Order: sequence, then C-alpha cells, then structure tokens
Amino acid sequence: GTLGGTCVAGSGAITGRVFLVEDDSSTDPATFDGFYDGDILVCRMINPAWLPWVQRSGAVLSEVGGWLSHMAIVAREKDILMLVACKGLDQLEMGNRIKVTNDGTIELVQITALKVVSA
Repeated sequence: GTLGGTCVAGSGAITGRVFLVEDDSSTDPATFDGFYDGDILVCRMINPAWLPWVQRSGAVLSEVGGWLSHMAIVAREKDILMLVACKGLDQLEMGNRIKVTNDGTIELVQITALKVVSA
C-alpha cells in the first residue's frame, strides 16, 4: 500500500531510522531501549508520556491523531516533523531508513536486512 500521512507540525524533510513502538499504552522507559536522537518514532497512537523521546526524535509518524492533539501542539512548538492519519506504517520495520517530508510523503530509503553467512 501507499505510505503517507497528514503533516500537523514541522517543516522540510527528515531522513532517519525507524523506531517502532508497538504498545501505545506503555509508559515504561525500557520501551525506548535502543532509541537514538534523530530516530523517527512510528506508532499507532502517541502517548503523552513519551514526550522526552518525541522531543529528541527526527520525526513522529502516527496512525491516530489530529491537529489539536496534545502531541501535535507540542511538535509545533518544538518544530518537530509530525504526520498523523498515516497509512501503510505496517510496511515499516525497526531499523528501516525512511525519508519523511512535510507534504505527507513517507519514502522507504533502505531496508535493513541481516545477512547470514555460513562457514
């Protein structure tokens, strides 16, 4: 399917690594083990408890949300690129490199795959 969403905050384009959060109710900081500054948060719905990671992200992609959601307002205040009503996020996997633009485009740049080498 087509990847894309509605931009509610931020400008320009960001290329970064997908950091997938599958449990949108989690407030456990361990959920973000392996998160690096500039990663692109991908989730079904953004939890306000994730504010520290949202502020450090390159962009945020969410299936649920709107212009007036709390996190959209925060993203606008901090100029963080945020897309809501995203389609096709199930095509993304942890570690994929994607490019997100403020016109709502999400483009897969690189698929990270492990290469198995037998001796």
